[in-house]
Amino acid sequence: MATLEANPVTDDVTQEKIVEIQKVEAGEATLMEHDMSPWQALKLYPKAALWSMGMSFATVMDTFDAVLLNLLYAYPAFQQQFGTESKGSYQIPAMWQTMMSDFSQIGYIIGVIISGWVCDRLGYRKTIIYALVFSIGCIFLTVFANSLGMILAGEILCGVGWGFFKTLCIAYAADVAPLSLRPLLTSWVAICAGFGQLLGYACSRGMLGMTGSWAWRTLFALQWFWPIPLITLCLLCPESPWWLIKKDRIESARKAIYRLVSKPKDDFNPDQIIALMQETDRLEREARAGTSYMDCFRGTDLRRTEICCGLFIAQQLCGVSLMGILAYYLEQAGMPTADAFDVSTANYGLSMVCNVVTWFLFVKGVGRRTLFLWGSVVEFFLLILAGGISLINSKNTGWGVAALLMTWTICFQITNNPVCYALLGEIPSRRLMVKTINIAQCAYRVTSIVISTFSPYMLNPQAWDWKGKTGFFWAGLCGLVIIWIFFRLPETADLTYLEIDQLFERRVSARNFRSEGRKLVAEAREKRVSDGGRIAQGLNEKAEGEGDVNHVEVASL
Repeated sequence: MATLEANPVTDDVTQEKIVEIQKVEAGEATLMEHDMSPWQALKLYPKAALWSMGMSFATVMDTFDAVLLNLLYAYPAFQQQFGTESKGSYQIPAMWQTMMSDFSQIGYIIGVIISGWVCDRLGYRKTIIYALVFSIGCIFLTVFANSLGMILAGEILCGVGWGFFKTLCIAYAADVAPLSLRPLLTSWVAICAGFGQLLGYACSRGMLGMTGSWAWRTLFALQWFWPIPLITLCLLCPESPWWLIKKDRIESARKAIYRLVSKPKDDFNPDQIIALMQETDRLEREARAGTSYMDCFRGTDLRRTEICCGLFIAQQLCGVSLMGILAYYLEQAGMPTADAFDVSTANYGLSMVCNVVTWFLFVKGVGRRTLFLWGSVVEFFLLILAGGISLINSKNTGWGVAALLMTWTICFQITNNPVCYALLGEIPSRRLMVKTINIAQCAYRVTSIVISTFSPYMLNPQAWDWKGKTGFFWAGLCGLVIIWIFFRLPETADLTYLEIDQLFERRVSARNFRSEGRKLVAEAREKRVSDGGRIAQGLNEKAEGEGDVNHVEVASL
């Protein structure tokens, strides 16, 4: 169904013709997206790249805190204040490690769910601002805690705030980026997450020699650096035009698009971009009635939700949780504490470099599915080797495990991690994107809770004491991931959101997504000139005969 928003036209210009115009303009915008190289897109959309990349730094707070919490278990000052003595050293009891990891995840899940409702009402900018303000207050609890219980309470509340950031940063990047920049800007969120982890390790390593409670309190206090600059950025950046289209605010969407581009050339037509957004929104409204969390489990959106959940769960099952406690893992495998922190810091610095390498693979046209599948296969064998080396009783075992795990990091950060973020920005429908990613995040966190419940027991000398042999456990789970990828993960590279919607509505299998997507692009090129030119010219002549009509806007209901 369609209505006219701007100047009226004569009655004989039917609603069907208006929708037809919208389809023609959407087709032009689709082909423009396909024909635009990454460099051309960056020259046209430099502001979109800057706004998106700046907002993505909100994820630094989340990953900095997550790494910090895991590092504290191996931090001498923290161990001495809150740990119990065992075999001449202090250890944080496995029960408290489990509680702090699990309950902070529960807080995160609460924040994730709330963010979907708030974003629907207020948009991306205001939602992130409110979450940042809330986080400022919650950090006080962790900085001035005098017991493990206070740290636990602070982590739960901080987790609520952190739960807003990752989904909204991915969704905003996916909304403002043109097709060729989409995987680069969504995977930039992964780079920011890696930067937060690197920062957490570097700051912890720098204060490793300090004694007293402020050795660890200062680490929590460093989180206050981020909110004010990020709030300022969010006040200045434009709202997502996709969110504005969903709210039928067409003129606001047009203004937002102008704020995302450089000084537009004469051939730049924002109305074609709006038509593509409207056509995508119209088809999605016809396919589904609502935008609630329950709608994510209906029709073709159920499959899309399952894929997004699978992507995040796959990260956990491939062994990423082991990287979160790498310093502790290496320490238990026989490496000195200072060396364990140095290796962990280098590991996360390496991660960021590897994420950038993925950009070149995206630009060269390497598929998301290909990278995710073969990356998981390599990780599977590396984890088996890490477990095997741990069976050798040698003082250098820790360094051997460290070398293998750093190789694992290179593979994971070139393939699974950035590709996951790129796919999360593409798989969901536009109307349910935030909520679909939120459900996937909840699945990720629930999986993390289950895994973190057992991980401390695997490594803790007072519990199961598996040490490096834990690699065998992760290799088994990674094998399950490989099977899921092969049968369930589709290829969405170089497809617009409209084309992805069409493929899901046609229920194309995961292994045929790429070939069917190419057929859609070829069909769009065949329809390009004759039909579009005839319709547009005929309506312009009709409008000139009846009076001056500057522009016809179509708003889908």
